[in-house]
Amino acid sequence: MNIFKFLILIISFSSIYGQSSGKAVYGKKWVDPYTETERGQELKKTNPKLYKEYLQTEQEQNKLTKQLRYHLDFNKNEGLFYLEDIMSIDDNPMIRLATGPFQGEYFQNNINDNVIWQLESFDGDYLIDLNPVQWNLENKQKTINGYKCYKAVGEEKTSNNGNEVTTQVVAWYAPDIPFNFGPIGYNGLPGLIVSLSTRGEHYFLEDIQLSKDKKEIDEPTKGERMTYQEFVGMFDKKMEKIRP
Repeated sequence: MNIFKFLILIISFSSIYGQSSGKAVYGKKWVDPYTETERGQELKKTNPKLYKEYLQTEQEQNKLTKQLRYHLDFNKNEGLFYLEDIMSIDDNPMIRLATGPFQGEYFQNNINDNVIWQLESFDGDYLIDLNPVQWNLENKQKTINGYKCYKAVGEEKTSNNGNEVTTQVVAWYAPDIPFNFGPIGYNGLPGLIVSLSTRGEHYFLEDIQLSKDKKEIDEPTKGERMTYQEFVGMFDKKMEKIRP
């Protein structure tokens, strides 16, 4: 490496690591739609009318999702991930198809290793403590938005109607952006998560702005505090009461 390239590298490195806070903007898309699965293709043969209804619903979901933008505000110790208000689609009755079941705000605190999901549900507000994901760092890399990124895979165990479910999380993080936050509460990697895929959703970094000034992040306080396991158990019981 010649001296000019070396100096440029040092200046760039110092510039990024001298930042105290920032804002990242993410887009989202849905992956592995039902109509493309084996069961969906079987439905296409056995019940074309119902298959067409599923397909039209997925198309509307994808159309609305393209308009969504998610923000991640962060400083060295705290981060807040939330959906940007979009007036043009707020009144669309199908908006929940696009936002999905994991809407709300996600607060991350590196000092006490807390991740809190603030959820406004049909029956009230909740502050849900999420369990940290145990990451397996892989020796795989690729360039995303000009950043050299590395792959990490995590597994989290949740409950669904009393049954334990293991979900895989795939993330690509950029060590050159030294803030260990990411979409929907996922964090703990040695760099900002620029790409995240889990539970049929894929989040991808579109823009990032860094600042030397510290950004204040407000921890959400509205709602009943509980663990994720307690929330799932409570939700399952309520669903049992309304099922026919």
